[in-house]
Amino acid sequence: MTSVLYKAGVTVSDYQENSDKVLQARIQTLVETLKSLDELKDTVKKDIPMNMIEVVENGINPALLRKDQIQTLVDKNQKTNGRIQSLKLLKSELESQIEVNYPDLAPHLKGL
Repeated sequence: MTSVLYKAGVTVSDYQENSDKVLQARIQTLVETLKSLDELKDTVKKDIPMNMIEVVENGINPALLRKDQIQTLVDKNQKTNGRIQSLKLLKSELESQIEVNYPDLAPHLKGL
């Protein structure tokens, strides 16, 4: 579909008087492609998120959007893992300080 549109666009932008038949052929190919897409529309049962439609309408490549979303998730995952590691260190330090300062509470910490 995109190549058909591209070829029609090139023909229109480079239009010359003797290119009528070529332009008509490209437009006919475009019409036939659109008809075949219209026939296929009922066989496809996919829900497309509205934000994805907006992305395409704004001329943004959906693959780049997905790449950005994945990078955002990776960043958030790293941040969360850092927090988890910090909490583990805090827990370990608290346990060691409680064992030193409150030795009678130490046996109760082992189950936590």
